[in-house]
Amino acid sequence: MIKRPKSLRILLLSCHLIGLVISSDLASAEGPPLAQIRTQSGLSYGLPISWNQAEVVLLERTGRIASFEPSEIQAHSILKESFQPTTAMNLRGMLQDEFGRSYTVDGSGDFVIVASPGTASKWTKVFADLQRSFFQYFTTRGFQIQKPDFPLVGVIFRDQAEFFRYAAQNQMNVSPRTAGFYSILSNRLYLYEPSGNPLDQREAMATIRHEATHQLAFNSGLHQRLSSPPLWALEGLASIFEAPGMTEPRSTAPINKLVNQARIDTWKGIAKQPDQLTQLFDSMVRDDSLFKSDPDKAYAIAWAVSLYLSERESIKYARYMNKIAKLPIGQSYPSPRRVQDLHTTFSGSSTMLIQSTIRYIDQISVQ
Repeated sequence: MIKRPKSLRILLLSCHLIGLVISSDLASAEGPPLAQIRTQSGLSYGLPISWNQAEVVLLERTGRIASFEPSEIQAHSILKESFQPTTAMNLRGMLQDEFGRSYTVDGSGDFVIVASPGTASKWTKVFADLQRSFFQYFTTRGFQIQKPDFPLVGVIFRDQAEFFRYAAQNQMNVSPRTAGFYSILSNRLYLYEPSGNPLDQREAMATIRHEATHQLAFNSGLHQRLSSPPLWALEGLASIFEAPGMTEPRSTAPINKLVNQARIDTWKGIAKQPDQLTQLFDSMVRDDSLFKSDPDKAYAIAWAVSLYLSERESIKYARYMNKIAKLPIGQSYPSPRRVQDLHTTFSGSSTMLIQSTIRYIDQISVQ
């Protein structure tokens, strides 16, 4: 589950502040200039993304996106210092201050992990292994993968109670069934330690891989924060990595380890009626409403189609994902263009695509 902002009217990544164009002598050769904003709450620093009469949006050095009403801003200025992301070392200190000594801050690669003492190193390895598998999987399939600009923060709470308490304190609206989520605004991953029987723990780990994949995809160029890509493409890609076999070496893992056990039964049920399945997929191409009206079917279809495309149509899939990664920030993605972009990338009808997906999933799920 991705936590998207409800109201951010992002226009474009800009070096304009209330009509003032940043002069070249203020901008460092190392990057765009840093803006300083003063509000009643204190000073904020970052890169202005949007500044208009309705809203001011700032990309902070931690990767967080902050939003202000213009009336909140008491003063602003452009500094001679250039905008540079916070280093992992500095971020560790900030997170330690935020979560206190009852939590440990650890990190490996691009991840900075906040977890209870004694478990941080375990989670560091989990995310490092997932990142390695993620990058290897997509680079070998022709995707243009970028190194994340910001350290990737993962917060693993001790238990469900602390997770929901933190969400409530920070005005994060999460449902009682939520096991974790990636926030586009904070650019953080929020989870809690799995508990319960082995099945519950396996399902929790699938959720963790799903949400961490969202975070990796939004920070490696596969998705664009604050644009409006089709939800089936976002959730389908993340659902691929719910399967534990995605983090195992492909040379030794059997092909059926790619099957997402949480989605396969729903998929097989709707695959018995290919015509209806095609209609459902077409509706997902047009808009995201099926994820609200019937999320089980929506996630199952998104998973199966995305896995087929990544495994059997990887060049076209990479081309399609690259296209939607370049959608303009803050603009809608109208249905006619969503349909056109899909069908111009994958030649043939939705019927052919669904038939190929059914055959592929049948093939890998019986081995």
